[in-house]
Amino acid sequence: MLKHGMLKFLFISSLVTALSLNISLATTGEINDGPARLRKEPSTKAKIITLMEKGTKVEVISKKEDWYNIKFGSYTGWVAESLLDVEADKTDEKEPVEKKQETDATILAVVGSAVNLREGPTTQTSIVGKVVEGDNLVSYGKTNDGLWYKVKFANTEGYIYSEYVSTDIEKILGDGTINDTVNFRAEPSTDGEKLATLSPNSKIKIIGCEGEWYKIIANNQEGWVVARCVDRVTVTSRSGSNSTAQKVVELAKKQLGKRYVWGGNGPDSFDCSGLTCYIFGKVGVNLERISYNQANQGIAVKKENLQPGDLVFFSGINATSANARISHVGIYIGSGQFIHASNPTRGVVQDDINDSYYSKHFVKARRVIR
Repeated sequence: MLKHGMLKFLFISSLVTALSLNISLATTGEINDGPARLRKEPSTKAKIITLMEKGTKVEVISKKEDWYNIKFGSYTGWVAESLLDVEADKTDEKEPVEKKQETDATILAVVGSAVNLREGPTTQTSIVGKVVEGDNLVSYGKTNDGLWYKVKFANTEGYIYSEYVSTDIEKILGDGTINDTVNFRAEPSTDGEKLATLSPNSKIKIIGCEGEWYKIIANNQEGWVVARCVDRVTVTSRSGSNSTAQKVVELAKKQLGKRYVWGGNGPDSFDCSGLTCYIFGKVGVNLERISYNQANQGIAVKKENLQPGDLVFFSGINATSANARISHVGIYIGSGQFIHASNPTRGVVQDDINDSYYSKHFVKARRVIR
């Protein structure tokens, strides 16, 4: 009887502890990048339940390692920690972003044309992201066999095979753009004197690096910023008949007049993202299959800075609502024109991006040719 009572006591105690833990973690959160995948289990290999747009409010239930268990509408599942801003963890949004420096951190330059980031140090693990030549990564060291680097690119952590990266400083230097409000410091440390605060889209020049910090020139002054707040924009030649961008434009023009078929991947028929996948695949650039996933690849480009070969994205096209998430993609070919797989009636056509219809639905542009 005593044994039964003790077991009952332990069970109730464990239940109370578990409930208390959930209560202590129960709060709200906001998706900081989208579309974010809500998964059945805390793993990138787990089944995707649904997608959540950037800015979506969710209820946070608990946390396990790098995953949050959340409730979103009628769904309950798991989302990666990097994709969720939890209310309790938020800092003043006006405060510049800085990241504590890791002792073993270093910056690497990608030298492969289109390279996968893997969940683990083997090609048998899931792909968690893609990088292209010219991208810079922050590395936290090699695996014991020396074949893989553990790296971080934007908000994605993973592994990259060593032959696709270089520590050659000449491949790291170049022009860049600030992607978040960040402190500009006299030394490569959060303890360094703050020289200024740099705003998003500020143009800078990278002249050196140390750990996970770039030494830069901004506003005619030398200083340091954390690397994650810089998009390196030095690109390979985009002009001339032999450039990758020109090849993309030429390939796009060859598809004019072909049929639009939903799910079409070519070569005789396409849907919008099938067309871009097909063309960029021909020049060695691997794109995600869906337009709203392609919209997170490469680097951001303002509409007024578009160059031939850039991807242009729209919402409310071939969708049920003008406020729908990104639902359409095309390829900019210069002089205000872009080529896209429009719809079953028109097929693959060339249109003016400044036309009132497309201007109304334009969302963003990305550059994946570096």
